[in-house]
Amino acid sequence: MAKNISEIEFTVFDLETTGLEPGSGDRVIEIAAVRLKAGQILREFQSLVNPGRKSISPAAFAVNQISHQMLREAPQISEVMPLFLDFISDSCLASYNAQFDFDFLSSELRLVKKQLPGGLQIVDILTMAKTISKEIPLAEITLRKYEKPSKLSERELVRKLCLSIGLLQPGDSRDVVVDVLYTLLKAKKELNSEEVRDRVINFRKQKQLPVLGVASSNVRRQLKRLRDVHLVEKVTNNYRITENLSLNEIMEEKLEKFFMPAILERVKDYFRAVDEEFSK
Repeated sequence: MAKNISEIEFTVFDLETTGLEPGSGDRVIEIAAVRLKAGQILREFQSLVNPGRKSISPAAFAVNQISHQMLREAPQISEVMPLFLDFISDSCLASYNAQFDFDFLSSELRLVKKQLPGGLQIVDILTMAKTISKEIPLAEITLRKYEKPSKLSERELVRKLCLSIGLLQPGDSRDVVVDVLYTLLKAKKELNSEEVRDRVINFRKQKQLPVLGVASSNVRRQLKRLRDVHLVEKVTNNYRITENLSLNEIMEEKLEKFFMPAILERVKDYFRAVDEEFSK
């Protein structure tokens, strides 16, 4: 494998499952992956998987929003796994919380009597993130300052908003979160995750933007990120802008009251600690 990281092809993958315990019979019901090199998406893999007679737990459905009806016509793991193994060949495999995903992947491989490619390297993104995030300045992962918003298109305004609150990184081409938020702002009504995905795909095609990365699992992941910062809320199985408020109202009622004081207080903790240390 190449030594320079820019020369390495990574496959970042994610699994959706019927539950949490492969040892108790839980099965994989979706595999999604993106192959990357030097920060650029090369190609994408996504497939639902029919788990046979294994039922989806209510807790799993609450997270992945995959129903038995959606899986009725899906291929079996015996059909999907060879395609996935071919997709990840000669790459470095990366996963968020790798132990969970690899336990399930190993279980499914045993069922179809197959193995991962020899010499495959594995990266746990969660472990890396925990290490890296300890050294990132608080201001850098929360707020960024940009020019005043004027003469910008609707999408560019939403993109700058996402940049300003850390949902998007400068220079990041993986900007599906921008179009997920844009879609909900334009809809002005509740949408389920599949409706959001379809509208995002149509919008990106209109704008001649790549639709790679707009898999169902990624759209659900971006919806969760937007929920984490209180911009979007889930109502039953649908999503909408929080309480149908304007974004400025959300900023004033949610972010300013709860996020900003906590951020400032943590920075003050360090100022106080340094004062105490150097006053001895």
